[in-house]
Amino acid sequence: MDKAMIDWNKPIQAMDGRKVTVCRAVISRSGEGAKVVYVAPPPGAVFGDVFLVDEKGFRCDDSAPEKPVQIIRNAPVKREGWVNIYAVHETKEDAEKACADLSGKCARFVRWEE
Repeated sequence: MDKAMIDWNKPIQAMDGRKVTVCRAVISRSGEGAKVVYVAPPPGAVFGDVFLVDEKGFRCDDSAPEKPVQIIRNAPVKREGWVNIYAVHETKEDAEKACADLSGKCARFVRWEE
């Protein structure tokens, strides 16, 4: 279980990838800050779900199960860019040969998620 704090200034999604809308902030029964969130319906369904979640994305409403269930998380941010490929070689000649083997192309386009 991920117990990291939700960054409310970044995109949020349900644990299964569905879209989440933060409706408003409230005070939970325990006296801590909480948020009301709407989770979009799953594919083929008509209605979504509304939950009260704490600052870590776990349900904290009256009908929450005894074992904490994380409902939301920060959505992974997809990024892309160009990187230079470097390797460690014992000599300059070995490094130049490695780059020459790549026809001088030591830059590559990559995509990743954070």
